[in-house]
Amino acid sequence: MQKSKYTMHGINKETYRLLFDEKEQNKMECSNEIFTIEMSSLYDRKPYYIFYNFLKKIIDMYFYEVNYFNLHKKMFGKGYIFKNSDVEFWFDYLENHLKKILRNEDTYVKKEMIFDLKHNLRYCSCFYTNMIISANIENSFFVTGLIKYDDGDSHLHSFVEHKDYVIDYTKNLIMPKKKYIELLKIKELQRVDSKSVINMYNILVENRILNTARFMATFGNEIINDLDRNPQLIKRNTDKPDFSCLFY
Repeated sequence: MQKSKYTMHGINKETYRLLFDEKEQNKMECSNEIFTIEMSSLYDRKPYYIFYNFLKKIIDMYFYEVNYFNLHKKMFGKGYIFKNSDVEFWFDYLENHLKKILRNEDTYVKKEMIFDLKHNLRYCSCFYTNMIISANIENSFFVTGLIKYDDGDSHLHSFVEHKDYVIDYTKNLIMPKKKYIELLKIKELQRVDSKSVINMYNILVENRILNTARFMATFGNEIINDLDRNPQLIKRNTDKPDFSCLFY
């Protein structure tokens, strides 16, 4: 049997199951270190929420086995340090930078993303949101990979890579790329540079071929490569995309 070209990137039995199995789509886990940062970002940092935050942290530490004492604000400079007996790395909350990143984005999309980042859990939105972030950061990459667990289970996850750092909307996180990959043990399936993200979106959405971020993130490259064989069949638009037309 001839080997399918689609196994090079995202289309295969494993990713097909993850894309279309609703139970798998609702599962989202990560390393304890990154999960601790993610949970800590859900607290309102206004002074009058001190008592509420204190109680919630105790509950989280008991039920989710997270340790907020591992998070330390940097004395000089921006960001925080995560430090325990095994690892130490710099990170910052994406909410401190998102408004600047999306300064040229559509007002509705920008307001929705900023609000969700500060108030809601963001599971299953990594494809949509990180695609938009990558399109707004020059020379960045929109990366999709497979995270496998010790029990053999797995899920798809997308993030943005820019220079030596990773931006992850669903975890409200910016941190060094090398440590992020190491902690999540993520196997890369597809990588799209920021210009190609815009090109891919414009071709697939404008031609009504695909408007779901999950599928674009997994095998958008393969579809574009096939369409390029018959360029006369597709309409190309170089305008800035309207991401409000994109589904999760």
